[in-house]
Amino acid sequence: MRVLVFGAGAVGQAIGAILGSDGHAVDLIVRPSFLAPINLDGIVVDGILGEFRASPENVRAHSSVDQLPGGCYDYS
Repeated sequence: MRVLVFGAGAVGQAIGAILGSDGHAVDLIVRPSFLAPINLDGIVVDGILGEFRASPENVRAHSSVDQLPGGCYDYS
């Protein structure tokens, strides 16, 4: 499944991490300060639902919709 999370703050990044850790392709639109850390290391979320690790291969951060790869999304 291919998912776009537009305006991925804390909640959007957590959703992206959960989906990405399950192998889904997730594109996140984030603030510029989050670009490098997410694209280099992925996202790790640890909380009451457990720990979720999404690799940079599954979760990609972008600062605008102009940077998105082409194609369609299953959910956005």
